[in-house]
Amino acid sequence: MLASMLLMGTLAIVACAAPSATQQKHVLFVVADDLGRNDLSHFNGGLSETPAIDDLLSNGIFLESYYTFKVCSPSRTSIMSGRYAWRTGFYDMVNDDGHVLNFNYTMLPDLLKTAGYTSHAIGKWNVGGIVAKSTPTYNGFESFLGYYSACQQDYYYHNGSCADASKGLYPIDMSFNQGKNISGASGYAGQYSTHIYTQRAIAVMQQHVAEHAGEEVMPPLFQYLAYQNVHLACGDAKTAAIGPVQAPCATIGRFPLVQSDTFKAQSANMLELDWGIGNVTQAYKSAGIWDDTAFILVSDNGGPLDHTTNYPLRGGKHTFWEGGVRVVAFVSGPLVPESRRGSVYSGMLHSSDWYKTIFEGIAGGTTPAYTGPSVPDGYNTWDAILGGSASPRTEVIHQVKNQYFNDSTTGYALRVGDFKLLVGTPGDSRTLAWPKPGSSPVPFGRSGGNIEGSTGHCRGPTGSGSKNMSVVCSPCLFNVVDDPTESNDLASNASYASTIAQLTQRLSEAGLEGPPLSLAYPYSPAQQKVMETQICQHAQATGYWEPVDA
Repeated sequence: MLASMLLMGTLAIVACAAPSATQQKHVLFVVADDLGRNDLSHFNGGLSETPAIDDLLSNGIFLESYYTFKVCSPSRTSIMSGRYAWRTGFYDMVNDDGHVLNFNYTMLPDLLKTAGYTSHAIGKWNVGGIVAKSTPTYNGFESFLGYYSACQQDYYYHNGSCADASKGLYPIDMSFNQGKNISGASGYAGQYSTHIYTQRAIAVMQQHVAEHAGEEVMPPLFQYLAYQNVHLACGDAKTAAIGPVQAPCATIGRFPLVQSDTFKAQSANMLELDWGIGNVTQAYKSAGIWDDTAFILVSDNGGPLDHTTNYPLRGGKHTFWEGGVRVVAFVSGPLVPESRRGSVYSGMLHSSDWYKTIFEGIAGGTTPAYTGPSVPDGYNTWDAILGGSASPRTEVIHQVKNQYFNDSTTGYALRVGDFKLLVGTPGDSRTLAWPKPGSSPVPFGRSGGNIEGSTGHCRGPTGSGSKNMSVVCSPCLFNVVDDPTESNDLASNASYASTIAQLTQRLSEAGLEGPPLSLAYPYSPAQQKVMETQICQHAQATGYWEPVDA
């Protein structure tokens, strides 16, 4: 129990703290990166090991029809802005380093500040980092310990992009920002990122409790804890050859019967995530504030099919199949009524809904008339989730086509009511399940895994398997309530012609509402090259991947 043991001393200290009363509820919002629908033990029949998450889920409400975008940055933008990603100019991961949310939008933590909340961000940001105004502490968070980009190069060394092996330059994408003070975070090399973020979340909570001990009413705390798990490490000139699925070797050793090094490492990566979440929630309980905390866990997109699984759903990350956009999400904690614990909520939800759900439903606020250039797409769904009533949401528009984004190779999609329309190429259409263990132990390293000297750092390869990109929708239509596995395309059935026409018209109408790409700099191939050069020069000069104007 390596990860659990790391924090026992911390938890013992917290247990001594005297809790103060609170009227508004704390929010612990956890984002698991690339978590697959079939990755949790709760769903795969115990093939993986996730006891803490399973316990939270068993005492919470699973959000069966929760949707997000198919990749990282746009989905996180929806959470922070309360809008569809495309409506804010985040159509995909196009020019991701240059992406910023329009500065006229009020992000969720700035909104929560008006309700008396103190907010802290930990882990992956990916909502803009090229200029200071796009970073967390310029948008309502008091502090930020984490990284700006879509993925770090390594779980242990936290390298960012812009490595220059010939000069021995490996800039770090790890920041510790407080207020308007932006600075690279030092002293973390060699530490597994999950442990860093878990310890930070506990420390933030401890400090908050200590600062307000003895007060009649404790100000509410919002923690946005966005783990690196279970995203691949991107790799650079230093690490790419030795495996992107990374976990401590001691944790991998708990899975001797798992046959492939990919899923040995993935099993361990999942367990490390579980231990982290378990340690944080235990700390809240020991501090006496768990009873006043709303716990929310979501995946940012479906699991990628090279090391995670989304069975029984079709597809995964980077696809508009249900496996790419219909993801693991649940709410838990004592705020969930006893009669609803362990239940499933089937109402339609979207990542943009957290904006109003948290601010209005949990914090008790009233959303201002103006929070940005477009009105929020999200709804306050808190009462519907807790009470099991109908969702106010009746549609999810995943991706549109317009003058700013027109790429049939990545497709367009929406769901209205029970029906989902797909146009173009939705992506890899395979349906993959978590592999079953063998009958005999297999040591790590037999199928591409690597151990870094005597460090105890293990890295597994991604899995093999050919993508199935053969499905082209012109269009495809599925009833995803009756057919969530998208096995029966109804498009050729004449009785659904009017449904197809209505959904096609809705998709076209939505496309007209989409703005240009939201970028820090005007986009052109030449400007893109200038920006990339500027970013790398700045990173190599400072040793850290930071905003170029910081």
